[in-house]
This record gives sequence, structure tokens and C-alpha cells, in this order.
Amino acid sequence: MITFFPIILRRLSLKAILCVVFLSLFSSVAVGADDVKKVKRIVARLHLEMMQLKEKSSKLAGEQLALLEPQNAKIETLTRNNLKLSETISSLGFKISILEEKLAEYQTKSSSSQLSELKQFSTILALASVGETNTLEALVLELINKGNNLQKDLLILLLAETQKNKGLMELSLGYYGALISDYPNSPYRSRSIFEASELLGKLGQDEEQKSLLLALKESDDPYGEMAREKICHQLYIEDPICGGVLYGELIYTEWVWFKNGDEKINSRYEGEIKNGVPNGKGTLFFPNGEKQEVEFKNGQF
Repeated sequence: MITFFPIILRRLSLKAILCVVFLSLFSSVAVGADDVKKVKRIVARLHLEMMQLKEKSSKLAGEQLALLEPQNAKIETLTRNNLKLSETISSLGFKISILEEKLAEYQTKSSSSQLSELKQFSTILALASVGETNTLEALVLELINKGNNLQKDLLILLLAETQKNKGLMELSLGYYGALISDYPNSPYRSRSIFEASELLGKLGQDEEQKSLLLALKESDDPYGEMAREKICHQLYIEDPICGGVLYGELIYTEWVWFKNGDEKINSRYEGEIKNGVPNGKGTLFFPNGEKQEVEFKNGQF
């Protein structure tokens, strides 16, 4: 709206000057009726143009206001949202300060509790080193039931190993069983299963021993390998993992295995199998008639 008024003034001024010049030229001459009419027409035209320019200016100002109204509404909305965010941030800052105070308090208490438990655990290790298992068991059970800073599955394993070394096989077996059932994701679970199977074997519970060993046969850790060795080469338990036949072909440096093949062109493997490939000890028969005692791991030498 502001930019249009200088244009209006320039146009009006120019035409007004022309009128003045026109009048001045004929001021010394008697003005006729026709001349008066011409002047009136000029003045009327100027008034008309001025009104048109005012209308255009008013219309443009209205359009500009119409454009600004949504922006003003957005600005107001953003202002309100900023105020709400500021209030929320202030509230969160207050809550964080409270939590930090609580955390500092908890860390102080936790450090004291952890130190106490570590001292008790060092006492347990000292008792274990000298074979004093009676006092040791009570201390370990107290840590398991009340402590929060030490791995409870490790403490149970310590109890099981201590009782086993003392010759208390049934008590040791109970602790191994507790670890197996109560801590399915423990890193000591495979060890507990294997050690429990060994105790069952010594106690003459052959079927239970077999069940635990078979539960470990697919495991990739050292206790899984020990279980497979026990199943196939010591207890001679009949299981697919102990023997089977596969046909293979050496492609570049890797063996490819399949269930059916032609002995004239493919090598034949007889032995331990896991996940569809040779895994463990077996015999490899070559198409030329030669054979070789082999040990595979995941299908490769």
C-alpha cells in the first residue's frame, strides 16, 4: 500500500502541472466557452483517475492484509507452542535435577553395598582355597539371596564345583540343576549340563546322563564337543550325530555336500554329521578307491 502513494502523487503532480501550464498559456487571452469545457473535462478526468488509483490502492492493501492474516495466526501459534515448550523444558530440568540427586545418593549406597559384597566374596574364595566348604556354603547362599552386585549363576556354579570337589555328588548335582533350570541364558549353562551328566554317570543314572549329553550335542562350545565325543566314542550312544553318509565334491578349496551322489565321481563321507555337513570324526572314500580318516568342522577340514 505504501509503495503506490508516490506513484499516485507523481501522476497527479504531472497532470496538475500540465493544467497550470495550460491555464497560464491562455491566462492572457480571453477564455472562450470551448476552452472552459476542455478544462472541466481535464479536471474531471483527473478526478476519475485519482479515484481509480485510490480503489486500486485500497484493494492492494486489502490483499496484503489477507496475506498477512494467516502468517499472523501462525506466529501466534508458534509463540504459544514456544511458551509451552519452555514450560516443559523447565519442568524437565527440575525433574532431572531431582533424579541426579537421587542417583548420586544411590551410587553412594551402591558403592558401599558392592564393597561389602566383594569383601564377602573374597572371604568365600579364601575358604574355597583351603577346602572349608561348610562356612563357605552359608556365605554364598547369603550373597545369592541378598546380594545385587555379583552374578548369581556364577555363585551357584562355585557352590556346585566346591561340593563336587568335596565328594558330595548329590548336593553338587542339585546346584548344577538349579543353575540349568533357573538361568537358561547363563554362559555357564553348557558347563553345568556336562558336569551334571558326569555326576549322573558316576551315580549310575545312565538314562539321565544320556539325556543331558544329547541336550548338548548341537552346542558349538567346548562342552558341546566334549558331549559329542562322549556320545559317539565313549558311550557309543546311537544318534544321527555319530554317523551318517554324505557325498561331497571339492570345489576349489571348499567342500560342497549333498545326500545323494555317484561314488564314481563324488567322494563319500561316513562319520559324524551336524547341520547336514560333516562335523567331527569320520572316513572319506575317494572315487579312485583310496580312503582317509578325517576330522571335519562345519563341513571343512
